[in-house]
Amino acid sequence: MARSINYTGLKVGGFVPFASALVKGTDENKLVKISASGTVVLVTTEDTNFFGVVRVIDGDDKAASVQVDGVVTIAYDTDHAPTVTTGSGWQGLQVGKTPFATNVKAVTEAAGIPMYRILAVDTVAHTVTFLL
Repeated sequence: MARSINYTGLKVGGFVPFASALVKGTDENKLVKISASGTVVLVTTEDTNFFGVVRVIDGDDKAASVQVDGVVTIAYDTDHAPTVTTGSGWQGLQVGKTPFATNVKAVTEAAGIPMYRILAVDTVAHTVTFLL
């Protein structure tokens, strides 16, 4: 019998509140970055870095609670699939192809590209679990 690890709820740090104009019921579980004004905004272009994942948006759409550390699972761009590697397990991730803010893609390590510890890749569901 095959067994797997369930990362749900594992090492999820506290959520950090930010001002935002995100929409409750629409923008949860999407990738965000911090704008020049210190608010969080959805990432809107491929090949950009992201800051965290929106988890909760207040009823007035004026604040968003963002997961900025811990274990997260999100879809990946199937043209640039991440892998679990032997050794360090680190891989560069950036925003994937459209629809932006909903998926990541593996990228080559380079200056300015954040490296994340890849914990699991589900090639059927096309999701990657990694440590923010």
